[in-house]
Amino acid sequence: YGPAASVAGAPLVALGYLLGGEDGELARFLFSFTSAFFAAGTLALLLHWWLRMGFSSRKSLFWTLVVGGATLLWPLATSVFDQAQHAFFFLAAAYAGTRAVNDTRYLRWSLLCGACAGSLLLFQITYVAVAPLLAASLLSGWRPLGIKAALPRLWSFAISFIACATLAGLNNFLRFGSPLDIGGFPGHPGLGNPLVGIAGLLVSPGKGVLWYSPVIILQLWSLRLLARAKPFLAATVVAT
Repeated sequence: YGPAASVAGAPLVALGYLLGGEDGELARFLFSFTSAFFAAGTLALLLHWWLRMGFSSRKSLFWTLVVGGATLLWPLATSVFDQAQHAFFFLAAAYAGTRAVNDTRYLRWSLLCGACAGSLLLFQITYVAVAPLLAASLLSGWRPLGIKAALPRLWSFAISFIACATLAGLNNFLRFGSPLDIGGFPGHPGLGNPLVGIAGLLVSPGKGVLWYSPVIILQLWSLRLLARAKPFLAATVVAT
């Protein structure tokens, strides 16, 4: 889904720069459509994952529609904000990590997990902090695998993530003069008041996730079931 979304969205932006002149206004307008492709890819991946986990087609499709229509993913899919793209790469990384646990092609899935986690750095450098948390999805079957079997998966993740981080930093350096500058936005503060941040993200009328994505409350109940079956995957979800 990732390459398909990129192939679908990138020509729109390129066309905007070709036709829109130096101000890039048309490119920014066409960029707003790319989130729709990534949001659709997120829902397709979510549906596929639930089916692989053994849920019925009816239940999987129903809850996919709930996520698509009753969360912030719906309005973000038609906006210039890129959080729908963040959601895709987060989900793809966790999915690839769980596939790497029991699949015979585990190195391929581990590399993909690291690549998706590294792709998040194109949006926000601060996402480097969640890389170890996404790597925890590689351990969702760690106890039966054993440490010796888990290490190749973690090394593959690290190699892929570092390669993507290096390319992202090089892109930033060539475009904006610094590997840590993504351009156009002020840097995130290193320190702040966590109580204000938590209140803003959870319950504020402007962006409180509990108001705009109320179905997330059901996740608190479902996490107990997930924790019994795949504790490391549950830890990945909670930590991220």
